[in-house]
Amino acid sequence: MTTYRWLQNNKLRNLDRSKQGRYVLIDPYLRFYFRFLKPHLGEIEYGRVKGVVDYLETHLIDFIGTHTFEELCREWINIKVDLDDFPFLPERVGSFWSRHGRRRLM
Repeated sequence: MTTYRWLQNNKLRNLDRSKQGRYVLIDPYLRFYFRFLKPHLGEIEYGRVKGVVDYLETHLIDFIGTHTFEELCREWINIKVDLDDFPFLPERVGSFWSRHGRRRLM
């Protein structure tokens, strides 16, 4: 039996005393589907794809930067720590919302 993990709680404890978790899709295909395809299914079904493609081209780089790049950074840090090739042992690796709304890798 195969277990698929596609949702995770990104709660970093004791960070700014926040008690709210944040659930995110961790499957890149589902994340792409719900971000770009599902909201435009009607247009796609009727063959009106130019507006969808324009929307995709406009927002894809931000989408990749927001999710994929941060995931690669977290994975790289964890690999380096496992290989004892990181200058310190991080207590946790993740991202959070600052007061200005930007996510930062920590």
